[in-house]
Amino acid sequence: MKLIQIVIILLITGEEIFSQNEISEFLDQYFSAHQDYISMSYDVEISKKYFSSDNAMTHTARVLLSKSSTDTVFSGFLSIDFDSLWYGYDGTFIYRGDKKESVLSRAVATEYPGVHIQSTWVNDYIENGFLTHYLGVRDAIEKNQQYLITTDALIDGNQYKKFVFRFPDNVEFSNEQLLILIDKSNYTLKNRSHVTTFQENQQITNWNFSNITFSKSELALHEIAERLKDFEHLEEYMDNTNEFSSETFQAEIIQGVLLNSDEAVSILDDTTNFKILDFWYSSCYPCIKSIPIINRIANTYISQPIKVYGINLIDDAEKQTPRLLKYQKNNPMSYPTIMIDKSVRNQFPQIAYPTFVILNKNGNVIFMESGFSEDMYHTIKTILDDLLSKN
Repeated sequence: MKLIQIVIILLITGEEIFSQNEISEFLDQYFSAHQDYISMSYDVEISKKYFSSDNAMTHTARVLLSKSSTDTVFSGFLSIDFDSLWYGYDGTFIYRGDKKESVLSRAVATEYPGVHIQSTWVNDYIENGFLTHYLGVRDAIEKNQQYLITTDALIDGNQYKKFVFRFPDNVEFSNEQLLILIDKSNYTLKNRSHVTTFQENQQITNWNFSNITFSKSELALHEIAERLKDFEHLEEYMDNTNEFSSETFQAEIIQGVLLNSDEAVSILDDTTNFKILDFWYSSCYPCIKSIPIINRIANTYISQPIKVYGINLIDDAEKQTPRLLKYQKNNPMSYPTIMIDKSVRNQFPQIAYPTFVILNKNGNVIFMESGFSEDMYHTIKTILDDLLSKN
């Protein structure tokens, strides 16, 4: 609740509303205040509450960034220091250091640009606006000015400029707001918060910045060189991830209990001619969009030797029962879901969500496709009709 209370206080604090010219003038001052600096360091605490969780997760890092006009991966070099982990990028390698085990993993950036940082939660700790001279930030503000309200705010005796974007509701999301709080005395970012609601659940991300300093010297590369000395063991990163495919699929590990039931189920025990599997989890928006299509398929073939199952190996049915009940209320499924047994979850390859699989009686893959598609019903129907005509 503390995270939600902080965000609400920030959103309602404020007095005078400013004109568009005054907003543009302040933003020009903010951007120009940082353009001559090469390096930026700061502490940042990020709290995040996902749609599917009741509590926020909080992590704090010390970050050092240095711009580089020639770098094509991050537009600069970086060091991100957590209590037990360290991440870095020096223009050649992307690093992940485990402080407890004293093990450093490094990946060649040109081969694996997304590994360790860009494709993970760690990327949230990088102020990309500083590295890219705020070009994207400026564009985003200009495109969304019709939703922007700007005020002065006095918080704990300090003067801030507060930007609040209140975006219009759409079919799926509502009450979406983005807050940016900038210290007027030195044009530094103090806080950023994003709030949105989906099917009665809120997702909140809150960034708190402190100890911000700037330098006209390149500092990150020296910091990275020093940090590399802290680790005793070096491992070269190799992408050994098994992708979910017809070749890696193992029907024997599709086992668990039915959602809202204690009934144990194994997909190989079902001798139906054809089985359709819908891999989903509760925070997956494309999964939710797919449910009406899968319902339609289940209803179309209800009298045929075809069985449809939802497959969930992410959510915890024991700890998240109220949330999953609400999820089912908002997204009715006409087919049962197997909650995969925790003892076999780590045997699954990396899965993209949603993923749809058609199996034959013996558990062999006939069809597999990942991602939401408006044409999914017709695609699957064509395949099933062909299969049924041959039986």
